[in-house]
Amino acid sequence: VLKDQEREELKTRATINRATANKKGKGRRAGDPQSHNNNKNHNSNNTPVTTTTDNFIEEEEEEKQATTHKIISPKAVVEAKGKDRKEWDESIDKELGSMKEKGAFEKITAKQLSSLNEKARKDQQQVIFLPSQVVFTLKDQGKKRKTRLVACGNFEGETPSQTKTNELDQTMFKTLVAWSASRKGSTIGSVDITTAFLNATLPPNRIVVLRAPWALTRTGHIEADEYLLLKRAVYGLRDSPKLWGDYRNETLAKVTLNVAGKKCRLEHSEYH
Repeated sequence: VLKDQEREELKTRATINRATANKKGKGRRAGDPQSHNNNKNHNSNNTPVTTTTDNFIEEEEEEKQATTHKIISPKAVVEAKGKDRKEWDESIDKELGSMKEKGAFEKITAKQLSSLNEKARKDQQQVIFLPSQVVFTLKDQGKKRKTRLVACGNFEGETPSQTKTNELDQTMFKTLVAWSASRKGSTIGSVDITTAFLNATLPPNRIVVLRAPWALTRTGHIEADEYLLLKRAVYGLRDSPKLWGDYRNETLAKVTLNVAGKKCRLEHSEYH
């Protein structure tokens, strides 16, 4: 469902599970005098196995990183009180505010949904009706709260023909870094696009309606009888990465830069 998150939630869960498994599986940590016994242990077959203090330190570092992201259940957010609930409400407002600013969806009633279905039938179109989820995350060791509303695209029956976006090949990336480092006065950097997928619009013939997540109806942010008619490539839809990639490429192709008095444009790499 998440993926590009997002893939974020799945990535976070995998990190937490890996760190937990490491914690359970390891015997002694760095600092334990017996762990420095010639840097050797033995397995069940009494075969010497070499270990290093660095391994333990790396595992502990992984654990620290895993604890910086924690998924919170919707039930816990709904039942939160006082300051905790206020901060979650602010996080929810921020997410819905970003989606509203981008025009990600339109709230419709059950009556409007019925009319939409009727019109779609006349136009020989299909209304894709999907459930949705809201993902609550604690970041930076609980100092920051993040809310993400996602579509449950895994419930969509027919998978779009193309779902992935092109990403920079690792070899190409390393080549660019090396090339930049070898040139005097050269600079290389990166940019984070906030709510990237929401910049891309859904095709006119793709009608997707979400049932609002129960957590947001319980908190009062969305009415129980309201549905979300999507206008943008919301996280969780299977073709959202592809739609974002197309939008990104089309937009960058129109960008011009003034470099040393010369007008330059960006060219899409054939290696990605």
